[in-house]
Amino acid sequence: ALQLALCPRLGSHGILTMTIAAYKSAGTPASVTTGTCTPTWPTHVAGDFALLIAEGNNTDFGAAPSGWTSLGRVPGNVGALEVWWKFAASGSETNPGITPTSPNHTYANIHTFTNVHATQPIHGQVNCDVITASVGRCPGLTTAVDDCLIFAVAAWNIDSAGPLAS
Repeated sequence: ALQLALCPRLGSHGILTMTIAAYKSAGTPASVTTGTCTPTWPTHVAGDFALLIAEGNNTDFGAAPSGWTSLGRVPGNVGALEVWWKFAASGSETNPGITPTSPNHTYANIHTFTNVHATQPIHGQVNCDVITASVGRCPGLTTAVDDCLIFAVAAWNIDSAGPLAS
């Protein structure tokens, strides 16, 4: 699991705008047991910030999908969690494909945000520790910038499990 701080856009002359970074929507998730996992983008416009989140069982997700920047693999005791980000260049982005090596399952989804800072979209990141298969520990994430949105990402690597949290 990890936490990310998404901070607001700057207006002219480096002054913060009155709009804050905000969650917009989630796309249609994809799940496969072999091959390429291709989640679909939610409705979006140029400039929206997107996080592509993938979870798998002890897998390497390979190279970042075209146009996406990796935040790296989040350490876990059995499963794998990786997050990539990008700004939408248009309202009709291509759905990314993730082709992991040796998966027994891969699950991925895209989440979009609006009013995210264009040159430093992620102001802070902390990874969480896995204590057991069902217990984790996350340190607090503090930012030096007002009005940042803290977005937590967590995955549960048990094939037959339902949602970890809602």
